[in-house]
Amino acid sequence: MSELLEALSTFRDNRQRLWEGSTHARLAEVYLASNHPAEAATHAEQALALGSIGNKWRRGSILSVLGQALEQLGQPDRARARRRKAEMSWVWWSP
Repeated sequence: MSELLEALSTFRDNRQRLWEGSTHARLAEVYLASNHPAEAATHAEQALALGSIGNKWRRGSILSVLGQALEQLGQPDRARARRRKAEMSWVWWSP
């Protein structure tokens, strides 16, 4: 995880928004898998806020991670809304 945090700092310092967003997304996945939903939600929200995270499928994946983190944090309504947005991203995605 330290490598991801170091990369995040480098990408942020060099204004590499795509890579910064991708790194936030990866950190969200790692934190969720490590049972740290608050940190996962924070990084997922940061990735989404940057807006330059890749295609609709990737956005859907991040929304799904955010939904799972919010569910674990006891925010079922927000979690459900994010999962719905994730599903819509996947439905309309075409490679």
